Order: sequence, then structure tokens, then C-alpha cells
Amino acid sequence: MKSNWQQVKIKDFAQVKRGASPRPIGDSKYFAPKGRGWIRISDITQEYKYLTATSQYLSELGEQASVSVNKGDLIMSICATVGKPMLVDIPACIHDGFVTFRNIDNYFVDKEYLFYYLLLLEDQWKDKGQTGSQMNLNSTIVEETNIILPPIETQTKIVNLLRTLDEAIQKTDKIIQKTEKLKQGLMQSILSFGNKEDIRQLALGDIGKVSMCKRIFKHETSNTGEIPFYKIGTFGKEPDSFISQKLYDSYRNKFPFPKIGDVLLSASGTIGRKVKYDGRPAYFQDSNIVWLEHDESKILNDFLFYLYDTTRWQTEGSTIKRLYNDILLKKIIPVPSLNKQRNLIEVLSAVEEKISVNKKLNERFNILKKGLMQDIFSQKVQIN
Repeated sequence: MKSNWQQVKIKDFAQVKRGASPRPIGDSKYFAPKGRGWIRISDITQEYKYLTATSQYLSELGEQASVSVNKGDLIMSICATVGKPMLVDIPACIHDGFVTFRNIDNYFVDKEYLFYYLLLLEDQWKDKGQTGSQMNLNSTIVEETNIILPPIETQTKIVNLLRTLDEAIQKTDKIIQKTEKLKQGLMQSILSFGNKEDIRQLALGDIGKVSMCKRIFKHETSNTGEIPFYKIGTFGKEPDSFISQKLYDSYRNKFPFPKIGDVLLSASGTIGRKVKYDGRPAYFQDSNIVWLEHDESKILNDFLFYLYDTTRWQTEGSTIKRLYNDILLKKIIPVPSLNKQRNLIEVLSAVEEKISVNKKLNERFNILKKGLMQDIFSQKVQIN
């Protein structure tokens, strides 16, 4: 470590103060339609470092029962979403699932520098958290944590460098959000085409029939293997179950199996998740993952893929929602001519490509930022 960099415990330069929640939380006397915001765990889902809004506000009595923070203060979650730091951009109060860092201004510590250092420790906080109904991190652990402090001038240079990357990430995020909004608008236009004479209202049962793969039993699967077996929990994600090549070949040849381009649809749990089958060897859980078997003479699979985004499904079941075949087949959808479908597919594909490019760019920015933070704080990269 460079001689002018020092290792200190957080408690040596900051008072770690835990938040507080009015009790009972549901008592209306503690809340108001507007006023001082009350920061809860649900308010920190955003990826940016500044917290700019809350979904609830406290009355004067509620403020007295909580812990106040001011604009510019640094907080960190210690409950559920453990280890997420944020800089507060509004006067507010914090839920007891947070800590705030006080008296930092009395020492040579840049709050934004501390924010980035805490961010790098996010995985470490999770390892130290206590599990139960939800993860919790003891504030004493936070106090006793060591961090590396360079001179304040170096801290400022590090902050300026990382801030530049943050600005690039936020700019890309805004492009993604704007393009997603454009896509949503285009999708809504599918439901209200300008030329109604060019549209038929058809039930999905008029177009094809519901198909699904042959049932796979638990004893036929393994944690590793040759062919990925997607269950409802891993549909559209990474598989955690596999079947043998022999079983796959047998079932694929004897029983219904999707064609390349068919749109697979979740019919249980989170209804309406969709994946376009790309032809790679894979097998799918029966009844929970289905597809519409049809010949594309009435509707193109690529168009159906986008149309599903606008479809609201009627489901049954209280605990686990299920989309039954007869409900799916009775669903009425707008079906334009095949030429109109192709035109819409071309536009939507271009929009999706822009979203995809910017998401990949954003991912690269984030990887670069994390790697740079690790190199800076370990002094592999020198900041002069």
C-alpha cells in the first residue's frame, strides 16, 4: 500500500446510525400525502447512485419516530437487499432496514468516494448477512469494516473518473428507456390499426392448437447432463436440470415438439413469459410451457411473439396462477394481413435491435466500472 494511503475502520471516521420505523407501521397518523419522504427498501431498486423520490411520506409525528437524512447524505441497505449504497438527493427519513453515515464531513473523506467503496463491497456484505425470513446485516459489522483511504485529492480524482463512467451508463439507460417506451407505443398500435378493414379478430383456436412436450418425471432428470430441461422456474433463464440424449431423441421423434420459430409460452406461475424456440437441443416442461401449433398461413410466429406482449391473459388458481388450454384458445386477437404483419415485424425488430445494442453497451460499461474500481482500490491502477 502506498505510504499516503491508509486502512481505517468505518467507525474511525463515521457514526453508523441505523434507521427507525414508526410502530405500528400501518398507523395512518404517521403518514401524510406529501412532505418528508420515507425511504424503504422498495425505493432502492433503481440502479443509479442518487435516490430522488420515495413512494411514501411521513407526517411530523412519523418523522419523530424515524431517523432523518438530508440531501447529500450517504445511506446503505442492511435488510433484504443488503449492501446497496445510495446518496440521498432529497430530505427524507430512513426505514430501519438502512444505516446512514454521519460526521463524515469532519474527516478527510469524500462521501462519493465512500459510496463507490461500499458499492464494491456489496457481495462481501451479503456473505456477512444473517439469513432468516430475509437477510439482515448487523450495523456493528459495518462499523468494523476496513476501507482504504487515499489523500482527499486522490479521492476526488477517483470520484471524477468513476462519475464519468456513471454518466455514460445513465445516458445509455435513458436511451434504453426511451426506446422501450417507443416499442410499447408501437405494440399498443397493433391493437388499434388505422385500417380496420385490414384486420380480422380471431381466436387463437381458429389459428392452431395448443401443444406441449411429453411429461418428464423427476427420476429422468439430473443436475448435469446432455440436454437442458427447462422447467417453469428456469424458463427463459439458465437450466438447472438435464435429460439424456437418448430420452430426448426418443421423445422428440414420438411426441409433439416445437418447430424452429415457434413461440413457447409460460402457462403457470408468471403467465405469458415467452421464448422463441431457436432449434438448439432442449426440452420443456409439459403443461407449464406450451406453444400454439400452426402453419403460419394466418399469423406469423414473429408477429405472434410481439403480439403476446400486448395480451392480457385470464387465469385461474389462487396460489399458483394457471393459463388453461381452453382459455388460451378462446383468446381473441387482432390479426392483420400477412404483408402488414411483415411490415410491423420489420419496424419492431429494428427497435428491439437498438434496445439490445444499448443493453450490451451498458453491460460493458458496468463491467469496465467494476473492474476499474477493483484495480483502483487495490492500487493496481495508480491515480496521480
